[in-house]
Amino acid sequence: MVKYNQEAFGFDGKNDVWDQFMVILDLNIKAETEEAISLDVNGESRIYACGRASAVKDLKRLMLEERKAALDKKNINWTKDEELNSL
Repeated sequence: MVKYNQEAFGFDGKNDVWDQFMVILDLNIKAETEEAISLDVNGESRIYACGRASAVKDLKRLMLEERKAALDKKNINWTKDEELNSL
């Protein structure tokens, strides 16, 4: 079993893997939201699409909260990070 290590999110400065993960989440949020509001989607399919869009947004929020907490633990100032300030 892999143990949870919140400190992994406490990196200082840029991290290409993190940045690309955020890009993937943003692209998926956009795609899922567009699907949910599409005129071609109705009924239960729209409900399902809305749930998927919401889940991806929740995952992004969770990841940002974990990063913020990890930076706080390491006393790293995150206040200049626009994405973390958006929470």
